Amino acid sequence: MSTSIRHSNVHQSPCARVITRAEKTNQANGHENQGFLSYRSGFMPAQQPLTALPPTHQAWDDLAAALPQLLCDQTLRDSVNAMPELLAHDKSLPDAYLHRASTVLSIVAHAYVHADMGGPTALPACVQRPWDTVSKRLGRDIPCLTYIDLIVYNWKHLKPAEEEFCVENLSLLVPTVNNAEENVFYLTQAEILSRATPLLGGVVDAQRAVLNDDAAGLKSALATMGETLSGIGRKTLMKIAPNPTHATHVDPVVWAKSVAPLAVPLRADVPGPGGTASPLFHMMDAFIGRRAYNATLGEEAQRIRAAYPPHWRDLVAAAGEVDVAAFLASAKDPELTALWEVLKEKYRGSMGLLGMHRRKVFAYLPMAFKVGRSATIAGFKGEMAEEEWLTVHRELEKSRQERYGGGERVTVPQAAASQLKSGKLAELGIIPIIVVIQTLVWYVVSLVAATGAFGNSKSQPRRPSSKTYAISTLVEHSNSAVGFWFAAKGRVYDASKYLRAHPGGDKIIVSCSGRDATADLSAVSHFQEPAIAEKLARFVIGNLDVRQFASPALRELYDFSVAMAYKMPDLHATFGNDMTFVEGKLTSEEEPGAMTAQKQRFLATIQERVGTQYVSAMASHAAAVAKSAGSNTAERFDALRGGREGSSSTTEQASETLEACKAQAVRLLKTLESVPVSAEVLSSSQQAAVQHALERIAGLLESLVR
Repeated sequence: MSTSIRHSNVHQSPCARVITRAEKTNQANGHENQGFLSYRSGFMPAQQPLTALPPTHQAWDDLAAALPQLLCDQTLRDSVNAMPELLAHDKSLPDAYLHRASTVLSIVAHAYVHADMGGPTALPACVQRPWDTVSKRLGRDIPCLTYIDLIVYNWKHLKPAEEEFCVENLSLLVPTVNNAEENVFYLTQAEILSRATPLLGGVVDAQRAVLNDDAAGLKSALATMGETLSGIGRKTLMKIAPNPTHATHVDPVVWAKSVAPLAVPLRADVPGPGGTASPLFHMMDAFIGRRAYNATLGEEAQRIRAAYPPHWRDLVAAAGEVDVAAFLASAKDPELTALWEVLKEKYRGSMGLLGMHRRKVFAYLPMAFKVGRSATIAGFKGEMAEEEWLTVHRELEKSRQERYGGGERVTVPQAAASQLKSGKLAELGIIPIIVVIQTLVWYVVSLVAATGAFGNSKSQPRRPSSKTYAISTLVEHSNSAVGFWFAAKGRVYDASKYLRAHPGGDKIIVSCSGRDATADLSAVSHFQEPAIAEKLARFVIGNLDVRQFASPALRELYDFSVAMAYKMPDLHATFGNDMTFVEGKLTSEEEPGAMTAQKQRFLATIQERVGTQYVSAMASHAAAVAKSAGSNTAERFDALRGGREGSSSTTEQASETLEACKAQAVRLLKTLESVPVSAEVLSSSQQAAVQHALERIAGLLESLVR
């Protein structure tokens, strides 16, 4: 850090004034209750979080330490209800302990409501009253689990503090379930915020450079910030790994059941402690001049910022006080402008931090909703059939695009970005002009590619193949016995050998197999990013044979039958993925292979969803086919569309029934694929085959809810 510049009295940056004031205030108070903020630690605590409350409040610490076991046994509520009510006013609990108390009480409160599977219930007075008091003393209008409670003040070093601040050297201070999924997911966010400390210094240096007309200083600051963002996105964020071979694997199903529900706000009028709450994003938004906050997540960000502690609010406001863009416009320095554009793209770009975050979310959220999660921290709610994860994806993208302020999107190559720090940039701020040329050329190429001027051959390389596959064949290839295929944009891919290597994990490939996954791949920019599209093309094995019937009636029947056939492997894969939690560890206290009380309750919820969601989804598709075919099974399917409470089938029977439904859907589709595209109607034997398949599917679905 260039501290000599930051502490100069000449044209000191607005952010420098805020940080200096925060450091003095926190030191004078003997605590950081007005907000963690310092040059050395950034937005993280200057001192390690306290590991214990005073002896008078040991009962809270004891309860927090027992959370994993209590949730494993499903006895948390009984234990909390038996706890004495402890006072939390200033005479009984000193200010220095407020953050520790808030973390403990907030996590216990959320565990009491969400993680215990007894259903929603009000908090007992022994938690609610002291939580109210602690929250008010911290300046919070409403008691809630904040990002500070869950992430910023919820860690401890495994080794001496001199060691690197990273997931591998950290553990949660107050874990709820204490499994790998909880530790990696939350501690990665803590590491990200710690590694963002140079960004804070970079904003200070950039503001100071602009105010003093120091182009070289601004170049150095922007380059440092760009390198920091690259490291966060491409190294730290990637530690939340859905791939099971990764050392920091976070299993999507185990995460969805044991971790994700915990942080959902207890009230609709309070913001959640999700990624949107990280001060890193708020500072960067202010620094690059974001003005629009119209997306759902933009509105959420404003609510979160208003609830920040004073030092954080002041810092974010100060980050937007110096207009870097205006300085660049007057400086007319192409090298400086290139650096500014590179920095912004490393933050907001499709392959920048926000773009990578959006793809990381998509690796977990669809699976989470499918296996029972019904709400997110940001307030998105929906059941499996509503596909609410697509809404979240769209809102994340809207929020990302708002950072452009209506301008054209560009993508900056990482090769060019890495060269921006070459030569003696760190010392003199000198940037080779060739890098500027490369960057500007990339802007033009990206813009032309976005308009399609290069055609599909550039964005999605094709492997010459005359092989075609019927949709029924695609649907059949959705299990380990025959392989995992999927289709996208009219081509068929065999991903069987890529399961273990896929960065997004094997479960997401399994869930996409046997159907058209164009929407899934587009959502994570797999066709838009040349490097990813090129890798994807290696798995092409042929083209998809989509029948084009001349008869409108046959075309409708075929389309409905395809939709039903695609839904069957999707549901069967979802059920299979859902059941994998049995082999996972929902809490640290489980014995290997043990069927705990918590797992037994999860099994009961899966059986319930079979009746309420699986049957309903399949019956809806089958009803459309039956009505199009003129089959008398339509009434039976309509009766099943609303679903039924619970299912009498065992999980093994349910899996076999779902597989049998898929087989019947394939048989029906093969019947239609045998019909000449010029035909006007089905033959009597073809009609009989369709009717038989529909009758079998109806009987199978009815067997699930008897």
